[in-house]
Amino acid sequence: MVDCSGRCAFLVVLAVAAAALSGLGCPSTRQLAVSTTSHDFGLSEAPWTFKVWNADTSGSILNFDLATNVSWITCTPTSGASTGPADRETITVTVDRTGLAVGEHRGVITISGRGALYAQVIIYATLADDIAVSHTSYDFEESQLPWAF
Repeated sequence: MVDCSGRCAFLVVLAVAAAALSGLGCPSTRQLAVSTTSHDFGLSEAPWTFKVWNADTSGSILNFDLATNVSWITCTPTSGASTGPADRETITVTVDRTGLAVGEHRGVITISGRGALYAQVIIYATLADDIAVSHTSYDFEESQLPWAF
């Protein structure tokens, strides 16, 4: 016969705590939320903003970080904190098309916080081909000959 004398209860508590810490136990109520999940810059050069916050209503502070999967998307700031839905942080996003090929491009902003489910915002941007003309003006009154450019 083995005498646990309270040690078994202690071991059960330790096992439950370890499971919770490793993500196997109680699910986290901490979840990041964003005001929108995508934005299309199109040809626009103007900055765009969205909001990030802790969707948990317990009032606990949730620190978060932002990262992009492409170098042409920049977020400012790159980290923040929120205590809940009323505490929303504004993130400014800009795109730099330098070096991009002509066409449509897609990138992802991932917002992550310790112990929270992550959120993502998909970003689209377009780079148009430059159009060049041989002459920028023509005076049709001087000549009635056909003109091409």
